[in-house]
Amino acid sequence: MTRKGEQTREHILTQAGMLMKSKGFAATTINELLKISGKTKGNLYFHFADKQAVGLAVLKREQQLFNDFLEWSFACPDPVEGLKNHFKGVLDKNCREDFVGAFCLAIWLLKRVTAYLPFPLLWMRSSMSGKRAWREL
Repeated sequence: MTRKGEQTREHILTQAGMLMKSKGFAATTINELLKISGKTKGNLYFHFADKQAVGLAVLKREQQLFNDFLEWSFACPDPVEGLKNHFKGVLDKNCREDFVGAFCLAIWLLKRVTAYLPFPLLWMRSSMSGKRAWREL
């Protein structure tokens, strides 16, 4: 495939991913995908057999991006630093899209990870009287 063909395929996948994320796979139509991507049916069907093939390619691409992210997160020799990288990456990605969802995800992940840490995870908490105290998460 030529460089231009790869760019076209990637553009279609990017647009399809955004559309399917916002509307869901079933509600996404080929015509909407063509409109948002600015490509012709010929372009789309040259790269993908049908809507299912587009959806599968989007899932494979997201899976590869997630696997790359996990490798990057835990590439350092220090496991605590790896966790910090992982949480920072998750929050950076999700904060751009949904701050409340990212915050809830971070708390959920922290609560599950603390069971595997060799030390308690503490956080600073301010009480109603204004006093600060460390509390175990």
